[in-house]
Amino acid sequence: MRLQLRLVTRKSEEPEIEVMAEDITELRAMERQLLQAQKFEAIGQLAGGIAHDFNNVVGAILGWAEIGYDQCGPNQQIADRFARIREQGERAASLTRELLAFARRQTLQPESSI
Repeated sequence: MRLQLRLVTRKSEEPEIEVMAEDITELRAMERQLLQAQKFEAIGQLAGGIAHDFNNVVGAILGWAEIGYDQCGPNQQIADRFARIREQGERAASLTRELLAFARRQTLQPESSI
């Protein structure tokens, strides 16, 4: 509730007090909603920026893992290690896509990571 008081004086009359009462419950609720939306917007922008930078790092890791896999020759043990690096890099890329989707407010389709 918001109250406003004002002294009203007229030349020929006694001073009066004018009182105005306003219910601002709905206004306060809307202000809280706006503040919450602004917080989510800021979080989304932060997540998008981090995801974009992280995606660049993951892309480099995947590229180097691919080169290592292609150049390991007949050594199966090393090829398996590079394959594992690629698998984990793909998982990281998937998480990055989820962060970017959150930042863009997109709906995600759940996928199994197994």
